[in-house]
Amino acid sequence: MNLYIMAERSDPGGMFEWLEKELSDIENVGGIAIIIGHYPPNIFQHQFGARYRALMERYQHVVRYMMGGHVHNKYYQVTQSMSNPGKNIMLNNVGPSVTPY
Repeated sequence: MNLYIMAERSDPGGMFEWLEKELSDIENVGGIAIIIGHYPPNIFQHQFGARYRALMERYQHVVRYMMGGHVHNKYYQVTQSMSNPGKNIMLNNVGPSVTPY
């Protein structure tokens, strides 16, 4: 990936714009989404994390399942609302890598 794209902290490569459009389109037809990513969502930082979590909160009725990885043990993680602290909005399945501890 181009380093200039990675340096763009607000929306590298237009990925947030793409994800928001996809989720909006799915919402408009009454569908559901499954998101599989490399990192568990609660470890995202900076603008990436805030923007991603805001999208997940906005589309929590559309995104029905999330799976992440990058870690060495299997666990489940609860994502909480950014605007309503203490309100759980999503359960994430975090899968282990092939090199567990």
